[in-house]
Amino acid sequence: MKNKVVVLFLIIFFFSPNLLFAQDLSNAFSGGGNLDKIAERSGYNIDSKTNINTLVGTIIQTILSLIGVFFLVLMIYGGLLWMTDRGSSEQVEKAKKLITAAVIGMIIVVTSYAISYFVIKAISSSTLSG
Repeated sequence: MKNKVVVLFLIIFFFSPNLLFAQDLSNAFSGGGNLDKIAERSGYNIDSKTNINTLVGTIIQTILSLIGVFFLVLMIYGGLLWMTDRGSSEQVEKAKKLITAAVIGMIIVVTSYAISYFVIKAISSSTLSG
């Protein structure tokens, strides 16, 4: 009985396109479309062109996000190695080394970002003010 209901649902879903209504996106990207209104309400300036500062900031933010995801994956993998050691001291040591290396790497990345942010702010404030 269950299989018949599933098959009937799939037949109705795939062979009756009149039941599926999608929004017409023909004017979504033209001036005055719904996406433009939403972008303006959220504070995005749709008329501005992307400058180099915004582009570099977006690239740095993406790279730091990927590094954070990589750190999380390494920590989870190290934790799984540690939890599934089954009395093997060499697997525990491997997990400890992996977690330690991941934490040291993350400290280096965050510290280098903080130093570069401080230096860039200091240079830009002294350059722009005087």
